[in-house]
Amino acid sequence: QFQFVKGVWSGNLDLSSCAGERDDPTAPLDKAITVNAILRDKGGGNVAEATAIFDPFEPRFELVPLRPGIGERANRFTLLSVAADGATGAAITVNASCLPSGGQKFNAMRTEKGKVGDTIQFGTSESWKDGNGVSKCAVIAIQAARHLKDGTFSRRRTLLLPVISASTHLALSWVDPINGVYKAGDQIVIRVDTQGRYAPNYVVHCNGRHQAAAGTLTGSVAPLTINVTPEMKGVCLLAVYTAQGKIEADVLLFIVKEACQHSVTPIGGATRPGAEIAVQLDAPKEGVALLSAIDDRLNWISDKPRTWTDLLPSKFWSYQSSTDSSNCTANLINYKEVENDI
Repeated sequence: QFQFVKGVWSGNLDLSSCAGERDDPTAPLDKAITVNAILRDKGGGNVAEATAIFDPFEPRFELVPLRPGIGERANRFTLLSVAADGATGAAITVNASCLPSGGQKFNAMRTEKGKVGDTIQFGTSESWKDGNGVSKCAVIAIQAARHLKDGTFSRRRTLLLPVISASTHLALSWVDPINGVYKAGDQIVIRVDTQGRYAPNYVVHCNGRHQAAAGTLTGSVAPLTINVTPEMKGVCLLAVYTAQGKIEADVLLFIVKEACQHSVTPIGGATRPGAEIAVQLDAPKEGVALLSAIDDRLNWISDKPRTWTDLLPSKFWSYQSSTDSSNCTANLINYKEVENDI
């Protein structure tokens, strides 16, 4: 039994038994632990229940390839580690292995270290190629894990990248590697080499609907500069392709994040209803500024169901009867009538 102080209990729960029997106690759990808390009011008989998910070994990041595959003569490939649930900046270890078509596995493994949110570049191993410089791999298997504070690792994220043959219409080596993340105001400056093909075209599409840039390069080897604008915020795709002779294309994915150049600095402490406050806004001409003020206690309500009868379930009175009034009365207020009047 737990003792409540002013309606609040806090303490430590031993969850070691929730992991079950494992050969290696230090190995990451393969699933999350669900904790259920049930509170019963002995006087009124009301019952409240809450559920929490505890998953210390959750990876909290995703691996995103900047290309849909790897060219059979490629010397390197690029990944982006995208944060989830506040894991930005956490250290990760990434391993890459070559899987030939025969089901074998090369012992040579490439390892890179980085942080969640980084663009990670891998160089392919020479042992993965034959004498002509063509990859022996059918698939590159990539596994990454996040470093935890106690020296262990999270569960692994796995990504399988196919090795693309030159006989297809994908030429995944024309464009120099780029960063995975940009912000408005940046410039993407890259070199394009179509290896003797015709002067290629290029196009940049963002979020599946916005064409950010398009044009034709000056030759088979040419620089390409793309100005990143606020309208590109989201996921963008750069395609460089030939429209003459054999149709081929190289594609790269990148993400544009919002970069706000303005800040808000509060002056003074808390205020009170009826008080006057002064706000100074400095911005370029034709700018738009939105100002909203709200009692912070209302944020609690905004996270709850929007019907009045569900706002305060923990304070609902129970008269141990089946009348309608017992189901809709809280603190002697009939919220159904209030809702009808609004």
